[in-house]
Amino acid sequence: MSGTQDSKHSELIQIDMKEFEPWIGVPHGGLQMKVPFVQQDFQRWVTHTDNYNPLHFDESWAAASRFEQIVAPQSFTGIRAAGDDAIFMSKTLMAGFHVSDDFFFYGPRIYAEDRLFIDRVLSSARPTNTRYGPSVFLNFGTTFATQRGMVVKKRSTVMLHPKENGLVLGKGKLDTAAPVPPEPEWTDAQIDELREAKLAYIRTFRTHEKRLFESVKVGDKLPRAVLGPHTGLTFLYSDACCPEDVWGLTHVPDQPPLLPRNSNFGYDIPDLPEMPLNRARFVMNEGRGRHVYDKAAIRGGLPRSFAIGSVMTIWGTDHFANWAGEWGFLRHLTMRFNSSIWSGDVTYIDAEVTELSPGPAGHGTVHVSYHLVNQDGLLQCSGTGKIELPLE
Repeated sequence: MSGTQDSKHSELIQIDMKEFEPWIGVPHGGLQMKVPFVQQDFQRWVTHTDNYNPLHFDESWAAASRFEQIVAPQSFTGIRAAGDDAIFMSKTLMAGFHVSDDFFFYGPRIYAEDRLFIDRVLSSARPTNTRYGPSVFLNFGTTFATQRGMVVKKRSTVMLHPKENGLVLGKGKLDTAAPVPPEPEWTDAQIDELREAKLAYIRTFRTHEKRLFESVKVGDKLPRAVLGPHTGLTFLYSDACCPEDVWGLTHVPDQPPLLPRNSNFGYDIPDLPEMPLNRARFVMNEGRGRHVYDKAAIRGGLPRSFAIGSVMTIWGTDHFANWAGEWGFLRHLTMRFNSSIWSGDVTYIDAEVTELSPGPAGHGTVHVSYHLVNQDGLLQCSGTGKIELPLE
């Protein structure tokens, strides 16, 4: 396999695919949990990701559910410091961004005392030319399983390009999908209105009753979810809610031979026992830090902090899983990242039923399309979902 060519701009740096070929099909390492989960892991998760479903934090409510105990939300594998494709992205000096995610949910719920095992691999690497010049699309496969079986399989697509080429082509360090307006200033009255809208949404899924397949019709619109206003602090909460971020709970049993080279990317496999996580580098760098710290974002050519892509998949997963209720189940979610979610934004999730089809025994499948938009109606993410609901 050869690198890409761009005849119009001979000064552009070309991509040598030999950098990627040795990694295709090879597990690329990362952290693994040493201990089982505890109930507080699930409670902290939903607290930091704004999931108000009491099934995941309220002991009395969960005891009255079909599970008779608190269970992890389906989004619990959405951000995993141990499983992010950033592990591989940090091995290259190229710039890049997340393009899309594809999640397949297989069914075993995660309970306290479960252990999570993560396998991750670079599935393919495809060279091409984009508006950033010579580029490469990487496809990752990540599998999450407990001792009781596979929970989630995730496929991610990432586009990388030599960052110097962006400057040659006049793209700067990041070319946003649309002009970024100034950070909104929310009045107290507007905050109160948002709170009431959130409360109305939350009340739509506070029930133990079954949502039956026959109660759903094509064209039905799901309740509108409301999230935000976002800040660098809320982005930090969402990014740091993983049990893996707690010192001493992880180990690296399969460290890949090629250590991360790009210290600015932000994925930090600890190598000093005296310092489990270099927090200063985490916050200040132009990679992971730009999601939570405005100055780091500005140094990276951005106006301010913005949401990490995995947070958006968590919001989408929670939205559909909560609508399905404790008797339903989200089976498949696709997400394409259309534009950034900036600090100061409010995010709305709009979804509509597009198709109804037979499911496994005793269930039907509800197909939905959805999009995330901000307070100005700007499209931020879009995708589809498949949700199983009981027939009776």
